[in-house]
Amino acid sequence: MKSIIKKPIFYIILAATAYRFIGVFYNLGHDFFGDSFVHVVAAFKMFEEKTINATFDFYYLPPLMSYIIAPFFAVFGVTGMLIGKFSGIDGFRDFVLLNKEYFVLGPRLVSALLGAGSVYLIYLLTKRIFDEKTAVIAAIFLTFDFYHIHESHSGRIWAPITFFIIVSLYAVWRIFESELTNWRFYETEESKEKWYILGAVSMGLGYGMGYVPILMYPWFAAVHLLKNKAIRIRDVYLDQKFLWANSLILIFVIIFSSANINAFVRQFGSLLYVLGAPIEENAALAITGESNFIVSFGNAIYFLFDDSPFFLIFGIIGAFLLAFKYRNSFFSSLLMGFPVLYLAGISYGFPSLDARYVLPAVPFLIILSAFTIRELAGKFPVYSKHIFIVFTFVIIK
Repeated sequence: MKSIIKKPIFYIILAATAYRFIGVFYNLGHDFFGDSFVHVVAAFKMFEEKTINATFDFYYLPPLMSYIIAPFFAVFGVTGMLIGKFSGIDGFRDFVLLNKEYFVLGPRLVSALLGAGSVYLIYLLTKRIFDEKTAVIAAIFLTFDFYHIHESHSGRIWAPITFFIIVSLYAVWRIFESELTNWRFYETEESKEKWYILGAVSMGLGYGMGYVPILMYPWFAAVHLLKNKAIRIRDVYLDQKFLWANSLILIFVIIFSSANINAFVRQFGSLLYVLGAPIEENAALAITGESNFIVSFGNAIYFLFDDSPFFLIFGIIGAFLLAFKYRNSFFSSLLMGFPVLYLAGISYGFPSLDARYVLPAVPFLIILSAFTIRELAGKFPVYSKHIFIVFTFVIIK
């Protein structure tokens, strides 16, 4: 315990947790509209109808958040009925309606927990990729990032899906690390199955939370398929752990897609409409008009600049430094490719963007920004400590 307390990351995690959990009480008693409350209503509706099918007319989001909070509502409701607090399900419904604004604490607490977890995960990831100092900087950046703090206590899906993206990124990196031995199939080689399972589960659960974490799949597949050319093709594609991981991802996609058909049609129906497919407009698609890719992409860049101009500027510099230092490397494409694909995807698939939509790209810019500071400090080793401190302070301010 004493060794943990002595480490900077311990205090960083404390600060990240405090910032996110204190915020869950903001505007409580008044804020009972929006995404967080929709999860609450869906969770109660499933409890009331004794079903796991979350396809309700009002529910326009993937169902994982409602699945997480529904058991707690069920325990609360059943306990209240048993002790006579509620007169059956109707009494519990009345209680929920009269106190609905306080039930948003459920999704808010989930978001806060996963938001704080993201800070620790980005530390672990950056430490494995680079070193301890760079990892501490990345964790500090995410701890004080405005969008991440705001979404972590809002009860919306963006902090949780960012968490699942970081988990899948960590899994892909661990697979990549294990393949630096050129895929020697020896019994003494480190087991990779757990990282395949972690990657599959994180992408699957992320899909159930907000669809977009599935965009990590190209790098998950690439890290497996880009094997030593001496290995037979059938050993690549028919590798058991790869097949099991793909099957697991497919199961998650089927389950969460069918669990709320309205959300699935609304999201991917809108995308097909933008792509020009002959889909008849209806309320479920929630079409607000065709998207303008250039305008939307420009807005996405503006939102990133508005969150932190230093993350955007230093992130772009870090991307070029990384590409130059690790030329033609899966490593550099991993950190640069996802934010580009993601921002391009939402710019093309959404008729309009809100600031919170860009949050999944922020951790990648943070890692690249920390890398930029690391490289700058490396050029001036005498002043490396000063460079780390000054630039870290300037950026979080």
